[in-house]
Amino acid sequence: MPRMPRARPRLAARWSASRLGRFTDRLLDGDARAGQPVLGLLVAIVAVLTWGSIAVPRWDPPSSLVFPVLLGGVLLSRTRQLLLFAAVLGAMGVDAALRHPGGVTAGTAIVVVLLALTVLFTSRIRLRLGLRGHRAEMLLLELRDRLQPDAAPADGLSGWSSTHALVPAGGARFSGDFLISCAPEFPGVHVALVDVSGKGSRAAGRALQLSGALCALLDAIPADGFLEAANDYVILRGWEENFATAIHASLDPETGRFEVYNAGHHPAARWRQRERRWELMGAGGAALGLLAGERYLPSEGELEPGDALLLFTDGLIERPGQSLEAGTRRLLAAAERLLTEEWVLSPSAGERLVRSVAADGGDDRAVLLLRRDPAGAFIHPPAARRELLSGLPLDRAATVPVAARTLGT
Repeated sequence: MPRMPRARPRLAARWSASRLGRFTDRLLDGDARAGQPVLGLLVAIVAVLTWGSIAVPRWDPPSSLVFPVLLGGVLLSRTRQLLLFAAVLGAMGVDAALRHPGGVTAGTAIVVVLLALTVLFTSRIRLRLGLRGHRAEMLLLELRDRLQPDAAPADGLSGWSSTHALVPAGGARFSGDFLISCAPEFPGVHVALVDVSGKGSRAAGRALQLSGALCALLDAIPADGFLEAANDYVILRGWEENFATAIHASLDPETGRFEVYNAGHHPAARWRQRERRWELMGAGGAALGLLAGERYLPSEGELEPGDALLLFTDGLIERPGQSLEAGTRRLLAAAERLLTEEWVLSPSAGERLVRSVAADGGDDRAVLLLRRDPAGAFIHPPAARRELLSGLPLDRAATVPVAARTLGT
């Protein structure tokens, strides 16, 4: 049965094509000519509210003037905001003179003036961007989404599964860590995990700038030259006392052969399923942006069925009073439990791994776990495996071992 077209996109298109919709777009995009009629409308609202405060003070108190003040702070330029606030002050003066001594009180006047000053202060960044209304916030949301990878690196690869998570510091929405996984011209899977100096929103601007540039480099440059080109780019930016660490993994999904290049980042870890142990890869070269002409040599290997590759940032292993070695052991132990429970990784496994190791970290946290599925593993996602098990009686489901729950045996 064909799907019905969604109504919301049609309504949005119809609104954008209307005269009022085009005027709203001009206003929110900062068109100076569109702000003139809005200023006139708000001044008229001030006049109506002042008349109502004089005529029916029980229903229209003088404090109602805060509404045009708030709207002006969102929709008007700085000059027009000042003109509107002058009209508001004049209206309060008229009210106080006509209804003395029962007109505008000193407390009401102070509240309105403080609100106007607050609106002027909080709108300064929006005015610098040249946007009005919610356009500035929408722009920031779009930029934040660009730091999130579009899809997991192993999406669509038969015999491979992966999971990743990016968690900013302190519950913020912007992070200095980012993961790029593009569709390069060269065959194979190519991913890079980058940690920009700083954390949270203070590092997000540089992270956004780097993510676009490094994604383009990842598309166009072979694996053995990616970090060299990224290092040159960061040096050319001329950031003072700012740098970035990065780790780049290149994988051939047909053979399982991989190369890991490290630029001042914490070493990647390889899980050997047959020996049931983790193996840390080589340390690599200097961080991006520190040394011109730095060379980055790969750590090579081959992932057999059941093996995995773990990339992570320092926010997952740093904890006050503990060494980095202890934090690394804690992370690898949690990742080992995850690989034992899920032989085919689910998309949410990365977030659960972060919560189990560093739920309340003071730094940005990022992790990527890429696994070559064990021989005979279920092709069904974990949700489907749970549905299969839910059909068993409780006494039988409880006796099924973990390996049998994840393998087709």
